[in-house]
Amino acid sequence: MFRTRQRGLTGLAVAFLAVALAACSGAAPDRSATNGPGASNGSGATATGGAPGEQGASPGPISVDYIRSHFDQGRIVSLTVDRARDAAVVEAAVPESPSLAPRFWWYDLKTGERVMLPTDSYFVTLERMADRDHIYFRANGGNDADGSTVPPFTLEVAWQNGEWVATETPIFLPVSTAIKFGHWKIEALTRISYGPAEIQFTFGPIKGKEDLYYAATTDIPMVHVSYDRASRVLTVYFDNVTVASGVPQELKPQREEFWSGLVVTQEKGGARIEIRTTAGTRYYAGLVQHHTDQPPPSLTLRLAGHP
Repeated sequence: MFRTRQRGLTGLAVAFLAVALAACSGAAPDRSATNGPGASNGSGATATGGAPGEQGASPGPISVDYIRSHFDQGRIVSLTVDRARDAAVVEAAVPESPSLAPRFWWYDLKTGERVMLPTDSYFVTLERMADRDHIYFRANGGNDADGSTVPPFTLEVAWQNGEWVATETPIFLPVSTAIKFGHWKIEALTRISYGPAEIQFTFGPIKGKEDLYYAATTDIPMVHVSYDRASRVLTVYFDNVTVASGVPQELKPQREEFWSGLVVTQEKGGARIEIRTTAGTRYYAGLVQHHTDQPPPSLTLRLAGHP
């Protein structure tokens, strides 16, 4: 099972919150929480959301017009109302800082309670409000914090044990879907770990170029994933990567469930990994670990016959 990375509100997100508070007024919700990373629930990384404003009594039943009146003109990107559940979600932007990802506010139409949901620095779109306590977003993999990208994922924001908790779940894509993600790093491919349905690539510094590895934050390199239907080869190309001497040039799993082998090739501009998939392989998903408080940066690819 995938375990996703953790991230609380970034410095840019905190700055956005300060700006948003200047543009919005009103009482804080009962469903408040402390900003910062939360505990993992076993199905993915978590982060907790926060409540804006000062503590005080909720204003009581509110209307959509009331919500609109508490945002400066041009800040509301979308406003989704679920009358059956007496709830609304506002997507709000910062026009003077267009590079920031929009943030999302949850409103209780009965009580006037509101919470800034923990979508943090991700660029996400609202998919659905399953109920009052479960809201789903789709993330395109980009963020406004460090310029890196990851494969797309679903972000579930749920009310659990007195706080809003965000859980990331990688999205399985058709194996024919070509994507590009990562960060512009110069580093070494140091290890390949694998199982019948997963392959993990781990990265480290190149001797003599350690500063390029540790600069800003540790991360994976730029990754290009493509698929050749005729040969059933899934190609993963890592820009500016040197294959470490201890990494084998060929690998085969003990059980050929979704892949039967892979070949590692060092090229002038990076490293090429060609994965021979089986006939039943239809989907893949990617998980990136890249924070400095995590193990060495890695990319895990999971193959599947269905999403």
